[in-house]
This record gives sequence, C-alpha cells and structure tokens, in this order.
Amino acid sequence: MGEVVARAPGKVILFGEHAVNRGQAALSAAVGMYCECVVGVGSGGGVEFVSGGRVARVGVAEVLAAGAVVDGMLASGNFGGVRAIARADFFAP
Repeated sequence: MGEVVARAPGKVILFGEHAVNRGQAALSAAVGMYCECVVGVGSGGGVEFVSGGRVARVGVAEVLAAGAVVDGMLASGNFGGVRAIARADFFAP
C-alpha cells in the first residue's frame, strides 16, 4: 500500500467569519499558501505523522480507538471534550 498525499490552500475570510456559524454568508478566498499531508503505512504497520520535522508513530488500533472516542463525544454533544483532545494533539499549535 502506498502513500496518500493531500494538499489544500489556505483561506482568508474577508468578512462574515462569525455569521457562518448562524447559517449566513461570508466572503472568503483561497490564498497562495498550502498545507500538505502525507499519510502512509509505517514500517511497523502503524501510521506515521510528520509535521515541521516532528514525527509521531501511532499504531492502527490506537488511531481507531481514538476515532471511536471522538465519535462518541460528538454523538453525545460533548464538544468541549473534543476541543480538549484537539488542544493536546500532536499537531496542535
């Protein structure tokens, strides 16, 4: 199995960034800065994440278990729990 590469441009919201939370329109545009993500199966059968020179290796079972936890939080409306997980994430600023 090979690698999967995804690349997406950044965006700028010119106005209406809070309005979209209430179903209103906003004006946004793509900018010429890109983020690229490469995902592949690591040598040990796990998943390897690379960002800014940092590397995190995670087993497939761990990824699936984390996904199940987040899915459960979303289903129960525990968005604060999801935010707490995201803040502690490897890629969080």
